[in-house]
Amino acid sequence: MRCAVVTCNVDNQSKNYNRDLMFFHFPKDDNLSKQWLQACKRDHKVNILNARICPLHFDKENYERNLKEELLGLTLNKRQRLLKPDAIPTLNLPKQMESLKDGYKRNDRQLKRQATKLIKIMLDMGK
Repeated sequence: MRCAVVTCNVDNQSKNYNRDLMFFHFPKDDNLSKQWLQACKRDHKVNILNARICPLHFDKENYERNLKEELLGLTLNKRQRLLKPDAIPTLNLPKQMESLKDGYKRNDRQLKRQATKLIKIMLDMGK
C-alpha cells in the first residue's frame, strides 16, 4: 500500500519500509475527508475507502495524548498512536504547482514517446 499523498514514496511493500509506521484510513466525516483529499493533491479520483495516508504527514499535535506512555515514561510503538478525530495532514505535503508541474512533465514524456513512435512508423512506411 502506498501513501495517498502525491509526492510521498512511503510504500509498505518496499524493502526499506519502516514497520513501525502505520497508515491511517481516511475519516468517515465528509468534510474532513475532503480536506484530506485536498492535502493529497491527487489529480485523479482517490477511493477513500481504500486509500491511506502515512504518519509522515501529521504533526505530533494531531495525535491523541497517551497518558499511560507519558506517566510511565514508556515509548510505545508508533503503530499504537491514534489520531485526533479532527486531524488533518499538514506536513511534507506537495505544493499545488509542483504536482501540476509533475503532471505536465509526465504528459510531455508521453507525447515525446508517441511522436517518436509515429516518426518511426512513417520512416518505415517510406522504405
